[in-house]
Amino acid sequence: MRIAAEIVLSEEERSEMTKLARSKLTSVRLAQRPRTHCCHQLNEYVAHHNTKPKPFIWTKNARGILQKVVRANLA
Repeated sequence: MRIAAEIVLSEEERSEMTKLARSKLTSVRLAQRPRTHCCHQLNEYVAHHNTKPKPFIWTKNARGILQKVVRANLA
């Protein structure tokens, strides 16, 4: 038997989910289920990724990055 991992919701999210669960709008409830699952999967990915974090290393200086932004905005 597979046991689902615990999903931690903030008070605001819990309130919203409770309100939707009591709603007569079944389609809304069904739409929230994948969202909750997606949030859980994202949290698992972040937790796994953070076990061995790597620092981000800039390959360009700030001037080069800003020049590229300006060029992109002009195009």
